[in-house]
Amino acid sequence: MIQLSDNKLIITLNNGARVACSHIPYMPTTCIRIYFIGGSRIECESESGSMHLLEHLMLKTSKERSRAVLLADIDSIGGQVNAYTARDYICLYGKVANHHVPRLIRIISEIILNNHFSDKQVANENSVILDELNAINDNNEQIAFETSIKAVYPKSSLSNSIIGVLSVNGERLGQFKSKHLTGDKTLAVMVGGYTPNDQSMLTDNICLIEKATSISKPEYPKYVPNITVLNKQTEQNVLFLAFNAYPLIQTDTIYLRLLGSIIGSGYASLLNRSLREEHGLCYSVYSYIIEFINAGLLGICIYYDKHWEKKLLAKLNIELLKFLNQGISSELLYKVKEQYIANMIIEYDSVDTISEKLALDIIYGHTISTKSEGALVCSSEAEKINFLAKQIIRSDSIGGCIMGNVSTSDFYFHALCF
Repeated sequence: MIQLSDNKLIITLNNGARVACSHIPYMPTTCIRIYFIGGSRIECESESGSMHLLEHLMLKTSKERSRAVLLADIDSIGGQVNAYTARDYICLYGKVANHHVPRLIRIISEIILNNHFSDKQVANENSVILDELNAINDNNEQIAFETSIKAVYPKSSLSNSIIGVLSVNGERLGQFKSKHLTGDKTLAVMVGGYTPNDQSMLTDNICLIEKATSISKPEYPKYVPNITVLNKQTEQNVLFLAFNAYPLIQTDTIYLRLLGSIIGSGYASLLNRSLREEHGLCYSVYSYIIEFINAGLLGICIYYDKHWEKKLLAKLNIELLKFLNQGISSELLYKVKEQYIANMIIEYDSVDTISEKLALDIIYGHTISTKSEGALVCSSEAEKINFLAKQIIRSDSIGGCIMGNVSTSDFYFHALCF
């Protein structure tokens, strides 16, 4: 058992699973999250989309009950249960009032321990996923992001697509689940006003997940500066720039989040104030930190009209170069710190966001407490952020995707030179 703070602890079970709990007695609800580490990154080419399909089907039925009965059970207690797939994991989560936590644990345990996948269910769900895939093809930012990941991690499992349509039957999908959804890849998180008995019940059920027969080695993806262009009929062009933030993202996470906010998050941010508000060269601009296991990026996304492209790229170069040479102003740093603290206060008033943050901190190896995070933000100095900016924002390490009415990759490599 590891005591993270006064109200947070992590227990490692005999099957390799970890259970992280944070008791907050004043919270009227409890959120439970079950993560299976791996996500789309563990799939080989013939298995592409398996984790996403598995996530869909886990909420459909169990060996004992149909989807309709499961959903009726959840609705009868006013609860919420859902799931999603990422590159590093799949997550099943639920939230209920505190007095219904035992029932939520039973429902989630039934979903993850007693699955049954028939050939008909697999075929039906593949049709649903095909519709989801078509919807994503209409999301230009999502396309640009996915293309950017494939561009900068070309020989890595990170380039695997999360969504795919498989020629697979229920038996093969069950074998895939048994191979990959094992104890050593399981992280269960519970946050809220639950009781000690609830914690024991969750731990007992997570103990039932089968132990892995072999342990896979971690992957360390290699970042490659590479820009991909996509000609596509769109109302605006989408420019998604990526800069390698690994391994600094492991040791300087808070500073990098501040850096992301400084570059393009919010009205007062560097690029929004210049490109959009002062010069009207784009429709929107924002930046953020993207974290993976053993990898990470600083991403900048800009929507703009093709007519303004040359002026936009020239001004973007000027602003980034100016920032790298002069550093952040004390006024902007103060605003970004205040925004960060305000977001912390708002987000940490919900068991959903607290549980998600606790889980991702564990998955990505962050050990800083909420109290320490706030103190670190308040004490952050411009010199540290300026140093990190010079390490990451470099024209010789640009990658990403430009989509719409676009020119060649060489044009953008030469145009983005600061």
